[in-house]
Amino acid sequence: MPAKTSGGFLMALLGHLFQPWRSRNFVILVLFLSLPLGFAPPAFGQNPTNVSTLVFPPNNAVNVDPSKPFGWTLVSGADAYYLYVGTTAGMKDVYDSGELAVTTIRVPGLVSGKQYYVRLWTRYGGVWRYVDSAFTAGTGIAFLLYPQENATYIDPYVTFRWTSLSEAQAFYLYVGTSVGAKDASLLVTSLSANTQYYVRLWTEISGIWKYVDSTFRTGTGIARLIQPQDNAVDVDPHLPFSWTAVADAQAYYLYVGSSMGAKDVYDSGHTLNTNGKVPGLRTGQKYYVRLWTEKASVWSYVDSTFYTGTGIARLIYPQDKATAVDPNLTLSWSTVPDAITYYLYVGTTLGGKDVGDSGETKASSWSVSSLVAGKTYYVRLWTKKSSGWLYADSSFVTGTGIGTLIYPADKAVDVDITVAFSWTSILDAQVYYLYVGSARGAKDVYDGGETTVTSAAVTGLVSGTQYYVRLWTKKAGAWNYRDSTFQAGSGIARLSYPQDDAVNVDPYVPFTWNAVPNVGAYYLYVGSTPGAKDVFNSGEVSNTSIPVWGLVPGQNYFARLWTKKNARWYISDTTFQTAPGNLPDQTNFYQTVQNLTAQVRGMTEGPTNKPLAGSPLTSQVASRGITNATCLDYATVLTELLYQNHISARLRVITFNGTSFDAHTLTEYYDPFWGKWAVADPTFGVTYSDDATRRGQSVEDISQYVLSRQFSSIAVRPVTSYGTYFLTNYYMDPVLLYLNVVPPNGSLADIANNPPDDFPTLQTENVVVGVSGVYLFRFSNQLETATISNSGTLLQVQPEDSTTWSASVYLSDGWSFVSAPQDLQIFTLRRVLF
Repeated sequence: MPAKTSGGFLMALLGHLFQPWRSRNFVILVLFLSLPLGFAPPAFGQNPTNVSTLVFPPNNAVNVDPSKPFGWTLVSGADAYYLYVGTTAGMKDVYDSGELAVTTIRVPGLVSGKQYYVRLWTRYGGVWRYVDSAFTAGTGIAFLLYPQENATYIDPYVTFRWTSLSEAQAFYLYVGTSVGAKDASLLVTSLSANTQYYVRLWTEISGIWKYVDSTFRTGTGIARLIQPQDNAVDVDPHLPFSWTAVADAQAYYLYVGSSMGAKDVYDSGHTLNTNGKVPGLRTGQKYYVRLWTEKASVWSYVDSTFYTGTGIARLIYPQDKATAVDPNLTLSWSTVPDAITYYLYVGTTLGGKDVGDSGETKASSWSVSSLVAGKTYYVRLWTKKSSGWLYADSSFVTGTGIGTLIYPADKAVDVDITVAFSWTSILDAQVYYLYVGSARGAKDVYDGGETTVTSAAVTGLVSGTQYYVRLWTKKAGAWNYRDSTFQAGSGIARLSYPQDDAVNVDPYVPFTWNAVPNVGAYYLYVGSTPGAKDVFNSGEVSNTSIPVWGLVPGQNYFARLWTKKNARWYISDTTFQTAPGNLPDQTNFYQTVQNLTAQVRGMTEGPTNKPLAGSPLTSQVASRGITNATCLDYATVLTELLYQNHISARLRVITFNGTSFDAHTLTEYYDPFWGKWAVADPTFGVTYSDDATRRGQSVEDISQYVLSRQFSSIAVRPVTSYGTYFLTNYYMDPVLLYLNVVPPNGSLADIANNPPDDFPTLQTENVVVGVSGVYLFRFSNQLETATISNSGTLLQVQPEDSTTWSASVYLSDGWSFVSAPQDLQIFTLRRVLF
């Protein structure tokens, strides 16, 4: 197939000329180029026994198909052949083959209707001899019927037609830089008037493409309907008609009728316009259009037909190109009987939705607020019908509008009555006036009087009561208002410390907020981004004050305080910045961390987990209703003590295999000298830091050492007289717990899921069953379970926490399986450092 180009006929012609040289024939071109310049084989008379003769085309043949290869007789013992094709006898100005070993070759560049002269050379015994012949080339391929060669005044809206050949596989049409089709005709509608065009018509025969060139020149043509298109269906009855403009047209005339050529539906009369609305079209009807064009006082026409549909929704308010539109408005549109849904875009560019995006809706209105005054906005209203999505565009320009209540919002419920009312500021407003009443338009609850401010503290509101607001705006001496309603509630909690946008906040002062009557609970997030809880997560609490752990001096934070009322949660957001901290004495700082870690580990009866009476650990354990301390209790007490000593600290969670059983809670403290977090683990009575530099290791640091098997880089520093006792007597090597790290205040679902497979040892069932020890089981899926008899007690193990791993379990001598999946894997835990 000929290559598609945009560079006119030169590139197309080159592609055609080089087409015969592809694949195996490329060697022929190389041989040809290797001939010495000026070489011409000598002629030594005729000898029919050792000279090849041309088989195709035969001598004096006419209408020769240029697409067919030349062929000649094979001469046994011939050294080579050489083919000339020229415009006169003995010439090679059309084709010069170079020396050949083959007896067939395609000759490019032959022009239909021309006579050509062939000289076929044969070298035999080192001597060249030749035979001359002649032929006239034919077309052998399709050519244009319309427009004819060099035709003029062709309508730019033209249907090209060409001869049809039974042996043709396909056709391909170039018009300038436009590509054609594979039928015997092609409609082209994008030609320019009064322009010279060049046509190349390709024909594919036997997998080979050939072409014929021609030219024509367009005229201005006559007008043709653009909208609705010929034979269009489901045409919107409200859509304006439009047609092409013709440069030398004197007038146009549009008929729309119930039959061909009729104008019983619409008669435009003479017009110079190229568009217009056609009233009175009914849905579901077929209509006939005749569009007349007058040129040189002669009328010509084009006919077309279309079917109307139900149409699409169109904006009612604001109307297209409306000005001075209120920036806080409700857009409304017409409804369509068979519409499935609507979709509204409002944007600052045509088709944009950067201002408003309604989503799919069955409503016929949608509100948008806070538009910029004096700006043009674009609306795209989509209608979804069984045939797909269709849209109508419009635009409007905003004015300054009138004041609109921001708080409380219209129709709001459970409104916090402690919060001041506020409204939008209008650039050219003279004054505002606020009414609050027990009925629409009344001011029996609050009469604000004329004011230039945009907020007011409204007192006397009663919880649970419906109120009506009328906000007046005076512009150019005229008053206009906007009404709204709300229902007063008991309000929600808001931080009193720190207040919104506060700076120099003391990170060691508890956060406080107002109490709310009949509250279900409060919940405090503190994060590094709005709405995040990666710094602090209080959980549900009932008190109105809480110490916030994990704050670092000189940082920006975002707090979100939740209030639960009637099973619904409400939020109040606050931003603040902590005060820059003064560096403490370095030696005292590290000594305090170590002393407090050791102190917490020492709050038990010896190396047990039973808290000493009267210790903070006892209170912590009692608050959870348990008897013995867990890692969570040790870490919580240490974090509180560090906080009380003005050392920022937080809880962290690590897990061996993603389960909550084989997990561990510890404390991280913030080291202001290194500007990083470091681990203090009171459960095991250790910190992690380099003795020489005092640089601590964070949870993430230790995790990377474990994952990369750099166990010697883990800098464990025991801080109690027990040394590493708690580490070595734990049921597993504690450093393996660092395989998976839970992000600060995250959950097990947030871990990276680093597989623990390299660390437990896979055992054979007949070797370990009945042998006491700590075991770990892995299932093939989460639905499987296993039942174990252990010291006379039945124990069921199963996958934990969305993993395929069981919890680690200690089994006594003589344990056995009662039931277990066939593919159950049994592991024992190995130790890598402790």
